[in-house]
This record gives sequence, structure tokens and C-alpha cells, in this order.
Amino acid sequence: MGKVIEEGVEEQALTKLRQVFGITMDKIRKDNPNAQFSFEDFVLNLEVGDKLTMRIFELLIKDMISRAEDGHAGSGSSSSSSSSSSGSAASALNSQSPFFNLLQYLMPNLSSNQSGGNLFVPAFVIHPPS
Repeated sequence: MGKVIEEGVEEQALTKLRQVFGITMDKIRKDNPNAQFSFEDFVLNLEVGDKLTMRIFELLIKDMISRAEDGHAGSGSSSSSSSSSSGSAASALNSQSPFFNLLQYLMPNLSSNQSGGNLFVPAFVIHPPS
């Protein structure tokens, strides 16, 4: 806060946020083809002080810091995400993963199967307000 932002960074942030939103909505529409929620709806409904919103951003930023410290900044790119998606979901969702922490936050009773270490993660669909 208070620092001069390099030219083009805000536009890049908006572009990336729009891309993430679009990809996410494409996935949501596979389960619910009638889902109608625009980027504008997303922005207008995004509550900065909301506990879940703040937790999601906290976990995202912590994960990005961790990747940068480990020398894996930007490892979410399409080239590395395709290789990581071929791994098992159980290995991706270990107790050190911020995503696993988010799942635990959303579903406190989430636990791994003691016999095989596999995780059962129930799927759910978020429906936009009517």
C-alpha cells in the first residue's frame, strides 16, 4: 500500500482475474448449463470484509509466497498445471497444501481415508442469486 505500481500491472491483474473468472464459470456451466453470473455480477457481489472471501485470498497469497520462496513462482501456468493434473488428487491435497486448508475450512469434517490416503471431497455447485 502506498507504493507506486509499475505501469500495466493493474491492467494485467484485471485481465488475469477476468481469465480466472471465465475459466471457473466454464467449469460451473458444465455442471449447470443455465448458470448465469457475469464478471460484473462477481465484482458487484464481492464483499471485501467477508470472512470466506478474505480466507480464500489469504490462502491464495500464502500459496503464491510459498511458491516464490521455493523458486516455483508462476507454477500455475498451463504447462506445469497439465503435468500436476496428472498426479493423484490425494497427493495434491496434502495437509501442507493451502487448497487442502481451504477445504478443511469449508468442510471441517474433511479427513483422509486411513487405509489408502485418498480423500473424499463431495462436489457442489454454487448457484448465482436469482
